[in-house]
Amino acid sequence: MPYAEVDVLALFALELSLRADEPGEDEQRQLTFEEWREDLFDAPDLTQEGSFAVVSSGEPVSYAALSVDPSTGRGRNERTATAAAHRNRGLATLAKLAQLR
Repeated sequence: MPYAEVDVLALFALELSLRADEPGEDEQRQLTFEEWREDLFDAPDLTQEGSFAVVSSGEPVSYAALSVDPSTGRGRNERTATAAAHRNRGLATLAKLAQLR
């Protein structure tokens, strides 16, 4: 499902649940919902139509976020992730394939 159709609070909750899995030695600063929405979800280059979430029982469980540079038309992956309880089922692949269509 495109980001534009996903419950933004549920997507933020998924993002928070994935923070502990990110590589790196330093603990990341926890963003508030408002900061996350402004800096990431509503970023001008993040495409709501080209970023997709896989939803199970009404909640996003995996996603692939895509940014596009309007001047060049080039896209870049911002992040692809899946909730721990839903891994190893190919859900991130499904989100990526949706981006390619």
